[in-house]
Amino acid sequence: MPEEEKAIECPETEPVETADEASAPEEQDDPARTEGEVAEETEETEETEKTEETEEQPCVRPEKKKRKKRLKFYEITPENDIRYRGPLSYRYLRIAAWLLFILAQIECVITLISKVDATVALPVPFGTIFETCGNMMMPLFLIATFAIILNGSRSFKHLLLLYGGAAIVFGFAFLIVHERYLTGSITALFGLEPEEAGKILDKFLMNLAGGRFLSFNIFVDLFLCTLLAFFLMYRPKKVFVGKWHYLFRSFAILPIFYEVVSFFLKILAAAGFVTLPVFVLPLLTTKPPMTFIVFLILTFFLKSRERIYRKKGGTHEQYQEFLKTNANSWRFSSFTAGLLVIAGFIDLVIQLFMTIFLTGALAGDAATVEENSKLFVESFLSALNVMRQCGIGASGYLILVAPIILLFSYTRVHKDKRADIIIPGVAVGLLAVIYLEGLYRFIVAAGERLEAFLTSFQ
Repeated sequence: MPEEEKAIECPETEPVETADEASAPEEQDDPARTEGEVAEETEETEETEKTEETEEQPCVRPEKKKRKKRLKFYEITPENDIRYRGPLSYRYLRIAAWLLFILAQIECVITLISKVDATVALPVPFGTIFETCGNMMMPLFLIATFAIILNGSRSFKHLLLLYGGAAIVFGFAFLIVHERYLTGSITALFGLEPEEAGKILDKFLMNLAGGRFLSFNIFVDLFLCTLLAFFLMYRPKKVFVGKWHYLFRSFAILPIFYEVVSFFLKILAAAGFVTLPVFVLPLLTTKPPMTFIVFLILTFFLKSRERIYRKKGGTHEQYQEFLKTNANSWRFSSFTAGLLVIAGFIDLVIQLFMTIFLTGALAGDAATVEENSKLFVESFLSALNVMRQCGIGASGYLILVAPIILLFSYTRVHKDKRADIIIPGVAVGLLAVIYLEGLYRFIVAAGERLEAFLTSFQ
């Protein structure tokens, strides 16, 4: 915006006559002067007057540059929208999430093989990187789901059926592979009873997971978060209309309750207080609790903005148009990025304090200082493992996701929706190949030691 200059006039002063000027007689025309001399004097007088006018011009001072007023979000319209729009769409976030998930599963398979062949173990830096990939995967999936909801490219009904159906199929697939193929194979190879073979397999899987339970069904998390957004953001059209919509909104407590129960079951299992049955494992959530809290805050953030927009005179239809603006997309991305950084930092602090508290509870008393030091280290590592298994501290990786979200815009949509179906299919196919190849490599690496290795988990 160009700077506006305002002329500030200097104070005017009345001409003051000097004594010489007052006493001097008025000049009379001299007839002896020629016309040329008179013309020269006239020109000199005009030049003098111009010089005086130039010197007496009003003072001009540049006015300070005014800041452009930042519009309130409810004042944004397509006419005053901003141009910036992040280059990443929900599809790119999903692709990145699937790639990170595949890398995390490769790390699990290599860890499995390293149990019988230490030469294939990943170096520590690579193991840490692959574990980080697994923790960064879920936030990207959830924010991509948010984008689909906001841009309206998929309805709530479609998403709930997709994620709910995938969670059921994935859970049943795990139970079939566990009961028929893995337990059945151990029973047939080593002549064990099915129950005994199942216990051996379960202990082996828990050991592989680094704790006393295994959570893997990411579609449960996606379904619960979509269900939460559905109860808080969807506008019923036939049922639960009028005042009954408050009852509909109250159903949001159901996915929250499910998350809380799943979290406490994982804590009890990780601490060794309970042993979870196999059929419960596909029902457990996989994301850290802080990630769910972030999703909950984002949902309330969007709902409160809609309420404020309506109070300022906007309609529901106008709000839907407002959601398509680049300005709102940028504010959503910047708010989400800042929230991820704060949540990641808080989660790390909670992990530190809870680990110290649990270490004191596990350490107890010791007879000597040496025994006390050894017991403290063992208790600290055990407490840290419990926190890791429950997902406390895993949200620290949200800090790494924040810069990616600044490049994200939920307003970017794709006309061809076939890729949204092909990408998950290809990813699931790659995961199946990774699991089968990993199992084959494990059996080959174990060789004759397979029976002794598995029976060690009795």
